[in-house]
Amino acid sequence: MNKKTLQSYVDVLRQAGVLADCRIETSESKVIVNHLSYNSMDVIHGTLFICKGRAFKKEYLAEAFDKGAVCYIAERPIMEDRPCIIVSNLRKALIAISEFHYDDCWKEKLDIIGVTGTKGKSTTVVFLDAILEDYCNSHDLDPVGMLTGIYN
Repeated sequence: MNKKTLQSYVDVLRQAGVLADCRIETSESKVIVNHLSYNSMDVIHGTLFICKGRAFKKEYLAEAFDKGAVCYIAERPIMEDRPCIIVSNLRKALIAISEFHYDDCWKEKLDIIGVTGTKGKSTTVVFLDAILEDYCNSHDLDPVGMLTGIYN
């Protein structure tokens, strides 16, 4: 993952058409973003903190800044004295910044299979995982990962 500045996230949000306001100083715009999080317990130095959810409290944001957040993203200003990026649609903003932050890895670096239906999805996924894992192991390929509601 390349080092990305706070300004580059602002640019991505502008291109996505969701940037409503940007309250960061010129010197802050050059800060490197190391991490994205919407959980104040997960914040490390260089985090771009995402304020989301109906139960979001200002205390979470204060804790995030205490732990090293460099800026926050929200649909409305929460702390006037802190750097923030205000967006018109947080869900669309999350898509844009996630794709940017993780270098669109799921578009070019991952092969994804989705299983839908009414019955048998979990069984199908478990069988498919076992088959693909065996194939990849025997052909010296990268490992297989599986996400399912059963284990998550």
